[in-house]
This record gives sequence, C-alpha cells and structure tokens, in this order.
Amino acid sequence: DWQTKFGDSPPFVALGSVGIEPLWLFYRSELEMGRVADLAGRTLATEGIDTTSYQVANLLIDQIGLADRLDIVPLTDHTAAQSIQGFDSGTIDAVFLSGQANSIAVQTLLNSEHASLMSLDRGKAFAKRVSGATVIVAPEGVFDFARNVPPKDTHLLAATTCLVAHEAIQPAVVPTEL
Repeated sequence: DWQTKFGDSPPFVALGSVGIEPLWLFYRSELEMGRVADLAGRTLATEGIDTTSYQVANLLIDQIGLADRLDIVPLTDHTAAQSIQGFDSGTIDAVFLSGQANSIAVQTLLNSEHASLMSLDRGKAFAKRVSGATVIVAPEGVFDFARNVPPKDTHLLAATTCLVAHEAIQPAVVPTEL
C-alpha cells in the first residue's frame, strides 16, 4: 500500500484533477440491506488490492467500525462475472467496484436480477473525512427508465482522479495558478 511504500510524504505532485470515478456498492438482492453497517458478518468483494475500490472499501469499513466483522475479498479478473457467480452461490454478499456507468461490470450488475445497488446515504460525511472523495447522485431511473433503475435517488461515492508526476518534475510543467 502507499503508506508502507512512501510513508506520509509520497514523492509526487498533483498536476490537476482529471475527473471523478464513481464507486458502486452492489449487494445480493435477497438480502435486507439499507446501510453499509448491514454488511457486518458478510463477505464483501472488491477489485484487486491495488485498486481504488479496494482502498476506499477498506477506509469505509474501518471508519464505520466493521474491520473485524467483515471479510473483504479482492477479486482478480472479470469482477462482474465473479460477483454474479458469488451472489448466486452465496459466497459473496456484496461487491464494491469503481467504473463509469457504461462499463461492462457496472452494466452487468445494474441489469442483474441478483444484484441491488446500495445508496450511501452517509456518503457526504465520509467524503468530508477522506481527501479526494466526493458524492454524486444517480437520479431515480437514470440507468433504465423503463425498469426504474435505480428505484430512488442513489448516493454514490466517487474518487477524484488526478494527474500526478514525480516531485522532481521540471517546475515549469507544474501549474502555479489555475
């Protein structure tokens, strides 16, 4: 992880924000889930260990106090397919992943009858505590108007994507004013 590798002062400078990457929390449809705390005693899958979803999931779980009451399983490939298989077999209760709404993984889960999208209603509080996190709202029906997906306004965390460079970069390249 970054902390182990670089300590408190990574040798990078941010050149600017490029955009935001939505983070999605899907859970098995038959489970009664309303809040992240409902994942206690469950299995949460994420993308690989070096991904935004894995890092943010760990931060979120730690902030909520679930670190010792939840299994986090990093998936290796084909996140959507592995999630659906895990939902069907009961080996995965939820999956936290990053990606744009039109990505294959997100579309697969949005269109699956086995997966439901959780709204992170305390996402604004989390975003205030974690640098680079923000909240976006997916309006009711935005992903599928006919099926009304999502069935209500849904709060998603999003990570800010930044362009970074090594701190030894030529100073003329680093903007001083925006």
